[in-house]
Amino acid sequence: MDFYKSQFLGQLCRLSPNLLAKQVFVQRLVRHITSGDVTMGYIPDICRLTYKYKIGHFIDTFISTGRFPGNSAWGHILKTSVKRLNQRQRESHLDEPCETNISSSLKHSNSDIIWTALKKTPKYSKYCYNAIRILGYSVSKQFVSACKRCGHFSNSHVTHALWLCATSVTRRELICKLYDAMGGEKIRALIRSPLLTQCRQIALFSTQVENGMFVNAHLLITLHKLMYQNQ
Repeated sequence: MDFYKSQFLGQLCRLSPNLLAKQVFVQRLVRHITSGDVTMGYIPDICRLTYKYKIGHFIDTFISTGRFPGNSAWGHILKTSVKRLNQRQRESHLDEPCETNISSSLKHSNSDIIWTALKKTPKYSKYCYNAIRILGYSVSKQFVSACKRCGHFSNSHVTHALWLCATSVTRRELICKLYDAMGGEKIRALIRSPLLTQCRQIALFSTQVENGMFVNAHLLITLHKLMYQNQ
């Protein structure tokens, strides 16, 4: 998605200056850069993306000189910046130390075991589904998006909702329950890991099953509250 948004930016910048679409685009781009009064929409989004991938200087050059790379040159720039960075991020999520490796962790949260537990306690279905979604978000490509609760933009919906959103009233409850369930030593080790890894480990820990029952059901419920409260 980031690649195609950036590709569309090149198409807009290369339009003829006589076209109304080009004039409107330039006017809104300049207004956003100079005032920053608009935080939602394509132009604020693409400006954040270009600086995220360290290609924002092309917009600065376009504003000051009107020049922008050609179609083939811009495509090569995007492939070497956007696509390669996203590929490295995906590889880093899956190539972590063994104690946080997603593949090995999933073996301890076997889907058959979870399914068996859900058949015994179907009331936890939506909470378990939420934990699996968090797990999926934590290893998937991250997009810049606005929080529905506070309106702030972030690169990761999951890390923002669990750890950064200013409107959360459940975060303290999650930390207390994690401390009770994991103990101080494991909590300290968890805190030292990256935010996405923290989200992934908490999701895995909350879906642990013993004797056909969820042993951390209270965490499942708290995670659901953090992700969906006030939405």
